[in-house]
Amino acid sequence: PNKTLPKRLKYPNTVSFSSVLRKTNMRQKITALVVLTLTTSIILIYQERRNATESTAALKALSELAAELSRVTIQHELAVQKMKRPTMAIENKAQLEKDTSLTIRKESTTPTEEDRMIRYVFVAGIEGTGHHWYKSLFQVCGNECQPTKVGPLAWQQAAAVFLSKMDTEQVASRLAAQAAEAELARPKAPILYALNVLGGLNDAAMDSIKKVGASLAWTQGEGMMSYPNWWSSPNKAVQMPDITKIAHALTAAAAKSINQPQLKIILTTRNPHSIVKSVCEKRNFGREAGGCATEIAMLVLGANALTSQIHTLPPAPKSRCMHFELESMQQAKPEAIDKLAHYLGFHNSLVQFRSFASSVNKRHTASSGNAGRPLRASWRDALASHLSQAQRTLIHACQRHV
Repeated sequence: PNKTLPKRLKYPNTVSFSSVLRKTNMRQKITALVVLTLTTSIILIYQERRNATESTAALKALSELAAELSRVTIQHELAVQKMKRPTMAIENKAQLEKDTSLTIRKESTTPTEEDRMIRYVFVAGIEGTGHHWYKSLFQVCGNECQPTKVGPLAWQQAAAVFLSKMDTEQVASRLAAQAAEAELARPKAPILYALNVLGGLNDAAMDSIKKVGASLAWTQGEGMMSYPNWWSSPNKAVQMPDITKIAHALTAAAAKSINQPQLKIILTTRNPHSIVKSVCEKRNFGREAGGCATEIAMLVLGANALTSQIHTLPPAPKSRCMHFELESMQQAKPEAIDKLAHYLGFHNSLVQFRSFASSVNKRHTASSGNAGRPLRASWRDALASHLSQAQRTLIHACQRHV
């Protein structure tokens, strides 16, 4: 790596290469171009001494290009053969796919075992990263997105831990598993159960705890279950949800049910400067924490707690995590909206889901609060840099659990 490449390797002889291509068929042309592209790019990456992350990303993109070109090649030859000898089209297709290492990817219409799993969706992210946007989304999708008692009962478990009420933690744990078991036994399930943000069953969850004679660990609403959760409290720094409690309840319910649950994490992130502006300047959460710097420190602590929890989730397909940027949702970028639709199970009704997202962006209003004092640009940049690093670590953990 510390030696320069020989001069003759720096640039391929494209003139002679082109003359060779003129004498080849379609398939040979594309194969040769793929080899040339990969070779040239690897040389350039090597020559410029780029880091490993950039090299890996570049090679991944080039591999996808190679796969697409190979697919086009196969389809082209099949079309030619079909025109010449229609009766041999199927035979040639099988032979071509056997001869190439990159075959055509087929979209299966038959539901897989994972497609049949009951989805429990948790919107995970630090405060100020768009939980209210997802609440609006789940509200507009109607009966296909329903609340569940598992979420608020898991919040009671988390509160029992950070408030040292362990007797309540055991009761809430048992009730959460029973709630999941009852939902799995329903003859018709919605497309998803929303574990947080949607709300609606917190009172029922608290009543179930009181009915068995236990005391409540948390006596207020469950909030959005962001990290940290619920702003008006002196214990905010430790008020973290715990998705491992949800995973435990679903695992316990799965052991007693024919239908199997799946925990799906939506990791939502946002531009760190926008987070600082939201929580410190717009809603002024820092006034309760002793200042904006303390508020941002608690958000970083929340990101670290969530990272640790993601690392300890059950392996796929029992649980999965996928990252979405709030800005992509707000701008209704088609690739991001479709990615979310497939992840949530709306792959058979993409048009409807797109309309859901569009209506959310038209009707959604950002959260309000008591505006704080504007920050100096240098302060905002410094605080945003801490959030940026914390979110990058979160994204890395989520990508390992796709």
